[in-house]
Amino acid sequence: MHYMGAKPFVKATFATQGDITTGHWRRAQLALRDTHQYDATHTVDIEVTFSPFHPPKKVPCIFILSTRKVLHIATTHGGDVETLKEHARPIINNLVLLYEGGKDHIKHLDDFFSATDGAHMLYPLARDGSATSHACTCPPYQQHEVCDHSLAYDIKHNKLVIPDDYHLDVIGCVAKRGRRKARKGGALDNDDVPKFTLPEED
Repeated sequence: MHYMGAKPFVKATFATQGDITTGHWRRAQLALRDTHQYDATHTVDIEVTFSPFHPPKKVPCIFILSTRKVLHIATTHGGDVETLKEHARPIINNLVLLYEGGKDHIKHLDDFFSATDGAHMLYPLARDGSATSHACTCPPYQQHEVCDHSLAYDIKHNKLVIPDDYHLDVIGCVAKRGRRKARKGGALDNDDVPKFTLPEED
């Protein structure tokens, strides 16, 4: 109890840890290669509470557009970095105001969903053993402790090196679809499995 009370999350390496899958590596590299999502960011010092046992601590937080919003802006207005920054500014400002405690711009529940769906916040982690250096407020990270945003950010800023087996030229740009085909006849087609035969009559 004393150990957990002193350092509840910082040393809790036994807790859930994110598993970086092939899909994460693929999507992060594609976002860095094909979009300016991580060039149109905004950094603000925000008070973050890392655990119920620790007081709020002001840390630099990075605000980025959601992947869905980046694709919408690119297809509607253009994908160059200046256009993305221009449309990102009001979206990110709404989320910054929300995390800083300002709620005057939130009049309805739809306003809240719009502010939180259009952008995400990356914040530095307090505990060891995590897959990435920053956590993210997006739902996938909150469920699995890893996401495309935190991984792409670490790759861009040289905090993580892409393993040789996970480069795009190895894993490809498109994930394989469909289920694995079952072997015809299943296990009974295996030669090591004895076949059933009727006993011979005397």
